[in-house]
Amino acid sequence: MPDVSIQSADKYVHFTFHFGFTILWFLYLNNKKPTDKNAIFKVFFASFLFGILIEASQSLFTLTRKADIYDVMANTAGALVAIITVLSYKACFKRKST
Repeated sequence: MPDVSIQSADKYVHFTFHFGFTILWFLYLNNKKPTDKNAIFKVFFASFLFGILIEASQSLFTLTRKADIYDVMANTAGALVAIITVLSYKACFKRKST
């Protein structure tokens, strides 16, 4: 079998994880407290902060891992795309229900 390699595949994993993380936490908070208009931004901030803390922890507390700014960028991109997706969905759903 030929060896198939995807360059920077872990960045896709970071993006996907934070996309899902942001969507799921927004759904949880929105279900728990639907009147909180800032929930999506709180979740984005939590995802962003979590990504930075994980990268810093890898650098500070392990010998085999190192922090990577590109991982933080992939995390942030995933969270931003999740916010855009949620806001677009809400705008579309609101438009259709009126």
